[in-house]
Amino acid sequence: MIYIINKKFIAFFICLFMIFILLSIFINPLSIATSLNAPVEEDLFFPAFNVSVKDDDKLIALTFDDGPNKEFTTKILDYLESKNIVATFFVLGINLKGNDDILIKMVKTGCEIGNHSYNHKQFIHLKNSEIKKQIDYVDNYVKRVTGFSIRSVRTPYGEVNKKIKETIDRPIVLWSIDSEDWRKKDAKDIADHIISNVDNGSIILLHDIFDFTYEATILVVEELLAQGYKFVTVSQLLGLDDINSNGLVFRSK
Repeated sequence: MIYIINKKFIAFFICLFMIFILLSIFINPLSIATSLNAPVEEDLFFPAFNVSVKDDDKLIALTFDDGPNKEFTTKILDYLESKNIVATFFVLGINLKGNDDILIKMVKTGCEIGNHSYNHKQFIHLKNSEIKKQIDYVDNYVKRVTGFSIRSVRTPYGEVNKKIKETIDRPIVLWSIDSEDWRKKDAKDIADHIISNVDNGSIILLHDIFDFTYEATILVVEELLAQGYKFVTVSQLLGLDDINSNGLVFRSK
């Protein structure tokens, strides 16, 4: 009798386990989060081709690293929205929790989100598996919150070698103009440096974690709009239609 009871119990436990496995496959937390919170269905890249451009247009990509920051990223997004222009934000995984609303706002304003690693460690010192974890965390978090997949990666410090390219295996977008905002710490100096070096197809590196960068952004945008530039995301600037480009590195158009 004891043997029969145990056998039935084991069979019942196996059935429960199989039901749990099936539920985890077909109704997993990621799917639930996507369907409830995301503005689109699954398996779509960021709609990063939102600006109407002509062959003779002067194009430029504003990019911001190291956010999102509750205060300054929000202020920058509000300003960009007021000017009806877009940018690309290369986010850090350690700054994502508690800022889901900012990620959603990026999507709603037509901006693009890029991957800047989990915590900005130097990839040249990491194992392949550690690099992948750094990238996967940001990919998965952003996908869960927004419903969109990230197209491009910006490696910490712009470091790239054969190992990094093979591990990431998608477009690596660096920059052609480093604003050096973290060092200059003055809005006018930052803006003057960018404006004096800008050209058609430039990718500008800024950081959305400083007040002086927000102020510099206003100066840069106002001047470059007056000069006839159009602001696009990096995907639109570079024509990144496919997530997989075998670690191809871009610094400008």
